[in-house]
Amino acid sequence: MKLKKGDWAVLFLALSLIAATAVPVYRRSGREAHLVLEAPGLTEVYSLSVSREIRVPGPLGETVVVIDNGTVRVKDSPCRDKLCVFSGTLNNAGEWTACLPNKVFVKLVGKGEEEVDEVSY
Repeated sequence: MKLKKGDWAVLFLALSLIAATAVPVYRRSGREAHLVLEAPGLTEVYSLSVSREIRVPGPLGETVVVIDNGTVRVKDSPCRDKLCVFSGTLNNAGEWTACLPNKVFVKLVGKGEEEVDEVSY
């Protein structure tokens, strides 16, 4: 089978389109990870390269979030069950935890590929 001029044009156009969309995607995946904190009336972004303790205000009081060695965890929260504290350390992009009673949402974005959680799949 021999390709004609129109076939070559379509092939070239398809490869150009693939290259044009792949470059921004792969360039974006190498960015430094960061933390996104959301609470009522508040959205803040923090770098994971600086260790710190962040106090996030919520309706019940302050939720304490700790960034340490590129990981994030909820250290303390005024909620009753403390599920956000017991959820452990967040290490990878796409991981999140929330203190629903205090309306605080914590999410890691930007480092590596976001994976689908087996439980929700």
